[in-house]
Amino acid sequence: MARIHRRAFLGLTAGAVAGVTTSALGVGPARAETKLTGISHRQPSLEFYAKAIDEALPDVSVDMTLIPSDKAIEMQTINLSQGSDAYDIMWVNDSQLKKYAKNDWLEPLDDLWAKYVDEFNLTDYPESVLDSYRFNGKLYAVPSSVNGMFYFYRKDLFDAAGLTPPETHEDWLAIAKTLNKPPVSGAIVNLKRIDAALNEAHYYINAFGDGWFDANWKPVFNSPKGVEAIGRLKDMTEYAQRGMTSSANDEAMIAFQQGLGATGLQWFSRAAAMDDPEKSKVVGKMEWAAPPGGHQRIVVDGFAISKFSKNDKDTTFRVLATAMSEKNQREIASASIPSRASVLNDTSLHEKYRHYPAALAALNVGQAYPPLPEFVECGDFITLRIQQAIAGEMSVKDALDTAAKEVEDLLASRGYYKG
Repeated sequence: MARIHRRAFLGLTAGAVAGVTTSALGVGPARAETKLTGISHRQPSLEFYAKAIDEALPDVSVDMTLIPSDKAIEMQTINLSQGSDAYDIMWVNDSQLKKYAKNDWLEPLDDLWAKYVDEFNLTDYPESVLDSYRFNGKLYAVPSSVNGMFYFYRKDLFDAAGLTPPETHEDWLAIAKTLNKPPVSGAIVNLKRIDAALNEAHYYINAFGDGWFDANWKPVFNSPKGVEAIGRLKDMTEYAQRGMTSSANDEAMIAFQQGLGATGLQWFSRAAAMDDPEKSKVVGKMEWAAPPGGHQRIVVDGFAISKFSKNDKDTTFRVLATAMSEKNQREIASASIPSRASVLNDTSLHEKYRHYPAALAALNVGQAYPPLPEFVECGDFITLRIQQAIAGEMSVKDALDTAAKEVEDLLASRGYYKG
């Protein structure tokens, strides 16, 4: 069994990790000649893969640290930027991968992929999936799953009020207003910086604005349509839960499970938890749909090998390839959309998991973050200013104009506008 624990790490002060909790998945018998370390975001499918990674090979053990995504990214960035070998295995999504690969912090996997393509049936991964794990033509991660956001809604509340899933954002806003009867919030909105707030804004900016950037990476999220889009988000917060500026995925999932939210955007990976009788008060009451207008965030998750790892990269790759097997992807299909074609195309899964039809429909209209390695850094400015706009400290236009200037200055300093 995997040993999930808090690890000391290079350069991070105790204050930076105050309040961080880790998830223990048990302690297995003493074994293994090779000991690896890894770090991952904590959510249901990634907890499963942390265990699978540790159990992949009988002569290899892997200690995985599982923490919320923002802390995982912070710890990874600090270690990798200093060339630390504290972690051999890194959880990555498509946005992180580009940043880390651009900085030459990850091990390219093309040669290992070719070496083991037959042994691990790696042709089962569609090229369209693998492209999300590439940077400048090189492959940097073994895919685990596809994830995305869709529209959670309480069908029992909808039925009682004679409501149907919204076709437009105006419909959704009206529904949120109707169902906002404390302690039940009409909408669960997550505005914790950076990740959660950026996810929330991503939907509005792409569904109702002009997107984040133009073809030359100049910000356009502060266009008149962008201002209107974030204005829509601000309108929705009128019916949101208390503490939304400190709410992220974990808090949202718990709120939905406790029956405290009527609608909201949340991840596919959190849907099965709604029907967990040990934790949920809304078993059988939650339904899902693609959000009005589409363009909500979709993301790929996977595991990469640190460039600075001193352990054998061949062994580490075999650990990851074993853990991401068809069998494992099928086993955790309730909490993630598989990345292997053989599992994704299995129609029996669509019948077994009642959120699958909505998840696949949402995938068809979803949109990934811009392929910009610095996008999450840009999100630091963007989400701060959006929080200020929501709080009434700045107008939406002033907030987005300020963020656009800060983002443009950052990208100019990285050489994006030369010539």
